[in-house]
Amino acid sequence: MQREGLSEGALAPLVDEALGPRRGEPRLRLGYGQLTISLIHQIYMMYGFLGEPLGVSCAEIWRDGLSVHLLVEYPGSLRCSLDWHFLSHLKDYREEYCFYGNFQRVTMQLPSPYFLNFPSPVTVQGCEGELAWEKKVIVSYEEAFRLELLAFQDSVRRRKQPATTVYDALKHARFIQEVIDKVR
Repeated sequence: MQREGLSEGALAPLVDEALGPRRGEPRLRLGYGQLTISLIHQIYMMYGFLGEPLGVSCAEIWRDGLSVHLLVEYPGSLRCSLDWHFLSHLKDYREEYCFYGNFQRVTMQLPSPYFLNFPSPVTVQGCEGELAWEKKVIVSYEEAFRLELLAFQDSVRRRKQPATTVYDALKHARFIQEVIDKVR
């Protein structure tokens, strides 16, 4: 992501408004851009998997805005840790989702969006007494981004409401603002 794209041009006043008195901090400016342009996909996933959170307990942005860590609170004792790092020298893109319970663990790994028809394996691990087990599932080899575009096209053609709405986008924008407000 180019830093000047967030400090100059049409987006600059909007970023200034979101950052308020901290608009002069380049780390936050780039971090805000990462949250709204790249990390937004992980925020969609978090809302999709876990629902709307109670709030952000902790937010950190470091490495000049190239790393983000969030601790998000849900009802009960459920917490979600969301970490994102831009690693320019590693070509091995990884996006992983992990869910940990007392008796089971579920992980899902998404391949690079630039490779076609790579699987998104889901691994479920658990135990029964002293016996540990693991099950790997490949849900589909179809291209996820293509399916996303086809679903959008179907919504437009049939004039039906998509799975996510403008109201969902507003919730996500408020969440990103809460993240920015929590960053030390």
